[in-house]
Amino acid sequence: MQLFTHTMSVTAFTIRLALKLKQVDFEQLVVPHLTSVKRFNEPAQPMNLPLLQDYQLAINQPLAILEYLDEKYPRPPLLPEDIGLRARVRAFAHTVIGELYPYANHKVLNYLSQVLLIEEPLQNRWLHDWLLSNLQQLNTLLENNAEWGPFCFGYELTLADLALIPQLHYAQQQMIDLSKLPILVQIYQYCMHLNLFQEAINSPSFKCFWPGKKAT
Repeated sequence: MQLFTHTMSVTAFTIRLALKLKQVDFEQLVVPHLTSVKRFNEPAQPMNLPLLQDYQLAINQPLAILEYLDEKYPRPPLLPEDIGLRARVRAFAHTVIGELYPYANHKVLNYLSQVLLIEEPLQNRWLHDWLLSNLQQLNTLLENNAEWGPFCFGYELTLADLALIPQLHYAQQQMIDLSKLPILVQIYQYCMHLNLFQEAINSPSFKCFWPGKKAT
């Protein structure tokens, strides 16, 4: 199994967590930012990164990748058995991946700087304001959830945690003040002491993959 990604990708961190949790052997291939994703796979496919390739199957949307891994390797599960709790975990993960991850997308940030010509201080202000606003909503959501702790939804690691922790790590790297998010910080600190997260945060050995070359 191969994971194609850019360097420092929040989404790739999430997928690595799932792969390592499921104990799936994989190879990580880093695609330079300036290359056209349309060219790096044969036959050419207009796919965004990260992309998971399992033999002839190529999947490029994070939630689709995570659901694929959970269905192919059902233990340990990413979703709880209770149908109501499962829906809430899924909704939480969709919020993080669908609404917060795009702020860290290099295409979005490049558009701000190269097309709209927004200078770096104002761009950082925009990024910080939107990330913090959304994270505050997630903190409030968990504050009203009696089931949280030490993970987002109790004592079992779920899809919600795999989505949240990489986003919090990115926010911390961006020097965003998380002090007003006590529940998120508590979950983050707990998870980051686990071997799973330490192994996933430090990208495994990877090869640099250039379009036109076939991965081996």
